[in-house]
Amino acid sequence: MSQPDNTATTNAKTTAAATDENALPLSGTTLIGTLTGPNGPVALLRLRRGDMRRVSKGDRIDGAQITAISDGQLHMMRAGQPKILTMPRS
Repeated sequence: MSQPDNTATTNAKTTAAATDENALPLSGTTLIGTLTGPNGPVALLRLRRGDMRRVSKGDRIDGAQITAISDGQLHMMRAGQPKILTMPRS
């Protein structure tokens, strides 16, 4: 009995992006994506340790409080200083 072929071809652009060592900053917290869930906007973050975390307005992460989430942006306040994370360019 033969097994189904579950392989798929990947185009060159996708392959290059998936193997680009500089595509995602690894030295700090990176905004991976934003979306609107049933309870409002949420953001997906990659922490400098490599952990992934889903956050909402009011959550605290790495000593900062999330103050707003908009399309492709996360606003936070750390030690009274505002900071905005944006999604990496593709």
